[in-house]
Amino acid sequence: MLNNTRVLPARLIGAKKETHGRMEFLLLKRIDKNQWEVLVKPGRKAKVGAEMVFGDGKLNAKVVEVLPTGNRIVEFDFEGIFEEVLDELGTMPLPPYITETLDDQERYQTVFSKHTGSAAAPTAGLHFSKHLLKKLEIKGVKFAEVTLHVGLGTFNPVEVEDLSKHKMDSEQIWITEVIALKQPDNSVIEI
Repeated sequence: MLNNTRVLPARLIGAKKETHGRMEFLLLKRIDKNQWEVLVKPGRKAKVGAEMVFGDGKLNAKVVEVLPTGNRIVEFDFEGIFEEVLDELGTMPLPPYITETLDDQERYQTVFSKHTGSAAAPTAGLHFSKHLLKKLEIKGVKFAEVTLHVGLGTFNPVEVEDLSKHKMDSEQIWITEVIALKQPDNSVIEI
């Protein structure tokens, strides 16, 4: 099973419009065309109505709601296509165990990535190369693809003994009907 998700360059560094104080956004979930749920650092400076500027004004944001989790709903203002602005201004939200600067953002994508939406790479797949996949295919290995957009919750450590008390964040997944109906003996249910 290959997770064909692509990581958004979802980390934005900008400044508060009023004070020019440094602000960091991590895009978590798109609400609609111009609104996103974001994690903001420092959060205490991002009250409702606060405005931020990224890339010398190429991207502007205004906090419209503070959620009970502490995350913010922000509305972005920009010219053009949001994804193109994000490609220009955003960086990859790397997990804490990757400490090197990432010069080539493609190094944090799997070779089979297709559908943009993850806050983090499915790191178990980063070591696969196209060459290795081809060798496995020649040996008869069959691959199936799913799209699981990895969320911020992937970085939350388990800090409870009773796993039923561990809070999990939701993530979006898409699977084909054929994969969903695959049986343990690799047969497929006909519909």
